[in-house]
Amino acid sequence: MSRPISSSTWIASGRTEEGSEPAEAIRIVYDPEQISYEEILRFYFTMHDPTTRNRQGNDRGAQYRSAIFVLNDDQLVIAETVRAEVDASGFWKNPVVTEIDRVGKIILRIRDIPTDVEQQQRIVDINQLIGDLDKLFQSSLFPSRNITSMLDLDRSMRRLRTQRSHIKQILTNLVKNAVEAMEEGGNVTITTRNNAFLNGKAHIEIQVTDDGPGISTGIMQQLFTPVTSTKDSTHSGLGLAIVKNLMDELSGQISCTSNAGQGTRFQLYLPRVGKR
Repeated sequence: MSRPISSSTWIASGRTEEGSEPAEAIRIVYDPEQISYEEILRFYFTMHDPTTRNRQGNDRGAQYRSAIFVLNDDQLVIAETVRAEVDASGFWKNPVVTEIDRVGKIILRIRDIPTDVEQQQRIVDINQLIGDLDKLFQSSLFPSRNITSMLDLDRSMRRLRTQRSHIKQILTNLVKNAVEAMEEGGNVTITTRNNAFLNGKAHIEIQVTDDGPGISTGIMQQLFTPVTSTKDSTHSGLGLAIVKNLMDELSGQISCTSNAGQGTRFQLYLPRVGKR
């Protein structure tokens, strides 16, 4: 394996929620032309026991948990894909319990890193963003789940002044939920439309459609509430509650059409404000 450019250890201030000692995190800087993020993660899952949540060998406590802290949506998708593959491989006898989360404000304070520029509003090419995400999923999430993706993008789509990171998170959550619902593989289609009108106001429309098992009527009635969990068969859980909150922050609207056994379609509407 190629060596990373550098690594350093950061000690988080304060204590874990269980009240144990401060935890350490290792920051790795690497050259993606020499080694990929995926390769680093695969090595990580062999160098420690990822099946014990708060223990490594004889050392016990919340500070010994197995965790990966990602910096962006791309790393999040890759990390979750690798974790699922390792778990399914049988390399470890027990289920993998490694936590995956964003670096968050604690590490940002340690490193004195400014807030992600993506949180600011900017002119966003929606079609290009979707194309970039699709390429990422094609090399990570889709192959492991036997998923075929299709893009139907309106070439007249206007660019929007919006929060790029919000759009990425929304689409990532919807696609991941669709993939998780189709245990035996299937198709995911992302469609964009430039001219959509709600209450007489111009919007752009994004559709995320799958041909999976669909969502039951009972779940549909509570689809965007975080207490609902249907990971075994459909789309719900915390991910959709996050999607709804992000859409609200963008002054957008989201709707869902689904019938059991007939697939699911999420429709996103964003105010059409911005420049061509």
